[in-house]
Amino acid sequence: MHRASLMCGALLAVAAVSPAVGGPDASDGGFDVLPVRAPAADTKAVVRGNTAFALDVYDRLRAEPGNLIFSPISLTTALATATEGAAGATRREMAKVLHLRLPRRRLRRAFQSTLAKLAPDPDGGVQIDLANGVFADVTTRFRPGFRRALERRFGAHAESADFESDPRGAVRGINSWAFEKTRGLIPEILRVDDLRLPGGFVLTNAAYFQGEWARPFDEIEDGVFWSADGAIAVPLMSNTGEYSVAESEDLLTVEIPYRGDEASMVVLMPKGTAGLNGFEDALTPDALADALAALQTEHIVLHFPSFEIESRIGLQETLEALGMKRAFDRKKANFSRATKTRTAITSIGQTATIRVDQEGTVAAAVTSVSFVGAGQSFGGPRDVRIDRPFLLLVRHRRTDTILFMGRVEDPSARPD
Repeated sequence: MHRASLMCGALLAVAAVSPAVGGPDASDGGFDVLPVRAPAADTKAVVRGNTAFALDVYDRLRAEPGNLIFSPISLTTALATATEGAAGATRREMAKVLHLRLPRRRLRRAFQSTLAKLAPDPDGGVQIDLANGVFADVTTRFRPGFRRALERRFGAHAESADFESDPRGAVRGINSWAFEKTRGLIPEILRVDDLRLPGGFVLTNAAYFQGEWARPFDEIEDGVFWSADGAIAVPLMSNTGEYSVAESEDLLTVEIPYRGDEASMVVLMPKGTAGLNGFEDALTPDALADALAALQTEHIVLHFPSFEIESRIGLQETLEALGMKRAFDRKKANFSRATKTRTAITSIGQTATIRVDQEGTVAAAVTSVSFVGAGQSFGGPRDVRIDRPFLLLVRHRRTDTILFMGRVEDPSARPD
């Protein structure tokens, strides 16, 4: 039986300007985010903000046709880490776009508390590992507060390397860390060209999820998927059992739990004439919350397609459109809480992949942020068919954190 896995996140931050002295020392350890107490209202505010940011980004990305997958938790964590080094108007813009509206001290504790809660129950049925890293050029000098924040709030592993005289060795070390933390599913997060100048640093974050369907699909049948271009012959997996379902004239929502019930995939399939695009137009945090609140347990025969998606996404234009502009402006960007060297973000991107089959889900994502200087049923089970374009969420149920989000327009399409 395959093991279902999903990973998210590599934050690449190369701040390369004038040389400084020193850098973080090597240390072992994963993204062991220590639990801290935070008011429930504050953690709920963080989760609401994360969801709102996820939908904002999705609303921009959906303009491109075809299947899509990305990891909101990867992008959010990457930018939250970068925000620790931002100051002034740059930080205010970043926090506003991320919907992180709590005062700084309360926000830090609430965000840390939320991440820590993603750690699974040792006796449960899923495994979630989180890891952060800080890889600095030997000439880079961090502000003490920035380094402490990454270590204490994000559990960051840290080490130094010579970016100028041995860039290949530095890249090899960073990629080896990513390979290890993602169980070999993310073998490369940057190349030698990404370390063009001395005085830089690379921030990485990785998340790993392993789980299987609580009820593996035990049959495969020939089926039809009704895409916008017409009928597509696809194999449909099927299973009979109890699932959380909500259905109206316009929308079918099904929650498919992973073993242990700590995580699930939520499928939202529009049924009306407006189709997936019309549903996406109206999608808001409140609309999503209403769809989830309407779910009720029902005994059904679920028919669901297997699929595989890979997306490579540039995010600078999206984030600038959402209002995060100063961080990319070499004259206005202020990351003075990170280093004494003036830096600005030059690119943000993410590569994500997801595969869904009879046993579960395998998904991975790498996010890079580069800096440079300058209703209940009675009787027999009814058929529930996911046979039209749909939106999907992979979420952590206890915190309502969205780990992956995407859409399937054609389950027969395969990555190049």
